[in-house]
Amino acid sequence: MRTFLLLFCIFLILPAHICLGTNRQHLVISSDGYAYIRLKDNKSKSELVKYDIQKKGKQAYGVKRFNNSCTFLGENSSDLQGDKTAILYGCTSPSKKDILSYRLIVVDTKTGQEIISLNNGRTFAFSPKNNAIVYVEEIPGERGSAPPPGYNAGVWLYDFNSKAKKQISKMDAPYIDLNWSEHDGNIYFTNGRVVCKYNAQSGIMTETAYKGIYFSPDGRYYIYHPVTGEGDSEIYRTSDNKRMIEWETSIRKRGKYNVMSFQFWSKKLDAVAFFVGKDTNVLFDINQGEVIAEFSGYIVIGTNADGTLVAVRPYVEDYLSIVEIINLLDILSKPGMK
Repeated sequence: MRTFLLLFCIFLILPAHICLGTNRQHLVISSDGYAYIRLKDNKSKSELVKYDIQKKGKQAYGVKRFNNSCTFLGENSSDLQGDKTAILYGCTSPSKKDILSYRLIVVDTKTGQEIISLNNGRTFAFSPKNNAIVYVEEIPGERGSAPPPGYNAGVWLYDFNSKAKKQISKMDAPYIDLNWSEHDGNIYFTNGRVVCKYNAQSGIMTETAYKGIYFSPDGRYYIYHPVTGEGDSEIYRTSDNKRMIEWETSIRKRGKYNVMSFQFWSKKLDAVAFFVGKDTNVLFDINQGEVIAEFSGYIVIGTNADGTLVAVRPYVEDYLSIVEIINLLDILSKPGMK
């Protein structure tokens, strides 16, 4: 059985479905008071901008346009230090509007200058040491589509120091979720049925008994979240894989729709955020075992490195043109949050 699961980790195949992106655990707020986010202008075009948190104004972000047929898809994240930012693009042919391939561009956050362009890169995560990025090569659309030029199915590792690229798994699937967890420095990836762990130091990959891949800062708990990016999440205790059903029940009660969707772990607060419906999110303290705060936001775009500032889109019709920055420490300082 263990051999079968390990082979499943290496040659992972999923049923075809439409790919859905996620901003879970993405870092979009830098330490210098700026947020790097997607905003729509008055011409209905979306672009990545540098948003001044204090002045609430945007600046053009000077990322070099390497190809006029490639457009920003609205997913980006920096590393923990904020030095590098990965930006996801979708590329089309001159005669078609459908996305034919993905392109993951890593740039210097401050200058916008390209560091590396990763063909067909889709889902990604930076290393906790900021010296590498792991990503999945993926084909847009349904299974069976003709692969784009240079496509090599699987999970890949790129080292910024050696400039070497290494395939760590020969996965071939429309959607795979992954996370380079800070709590132990290992890479976790899943197809929703099995979770694999890759040790970047030893190069050894093993299957695990875990259900999910998003671990708390101390590693004592983790979150299962559907690989499609939509649906209900679950909380588990890492030591024995016990599902924390009472916790989940208390979280669901804070919303009106009996939903619970994982958004991010806050390292500073040792808490986890969930969307519970419409425009309501809750912050759950895993030490106290209770909800300690609520904050508004239709879509969570991302956070800063310690998880105290959150960039969200409000519940309005033209939500792509607006961003709000929420300080969780300010919310927690107000009486009566529980």
